Amino acid sequence: LIKSFSTNCADTLGRACGTFWVYDLDDMEDNPAADGVETQAEYDAAAWKYNQDVKIILSGLIEKQAYDYIYCFASDDEADGVGGTANKMTLNTGPFASSMVESTRTSIGMVTTLDESPPSFTSLSVQ
Repeated sequence: LIKSFSTNCADTLGRACGTFWVYDLDDMEDNPAADGVETQAEYDAAAWKYNQDVKIILSGLIEKQAYDYIYCFASDDEADGVGGTANKMTLNTGPFASSMVESTRTSIGMVTTLDESPPSFTSLSVQ
């Protein structure tokens, strides 16, 4: 199960995937207790904001290994405009392909990790 890899996923600040928010300006208008952003200063201090790349680090992967099941996705908390009804991505159901993780995974395809091992030599000679 891919969820077993959740401990190997964090943002560049070291926060585990699934434990941080990506904020947009509407987060100041909705229920502040839900996401913790009520003022412009709190929004400005947030690490991740809409329309920015969120940098994720995956650890514990095996080099030269093909992976076709790395799922990394986010859900918008504001389908209703006030944060009450989540606009979630689903695995493989729903009316729009763009809101399905499976569609995104298929578009990306298989990802093979790089060989990060340093070269090893059994003998060296100079000519």
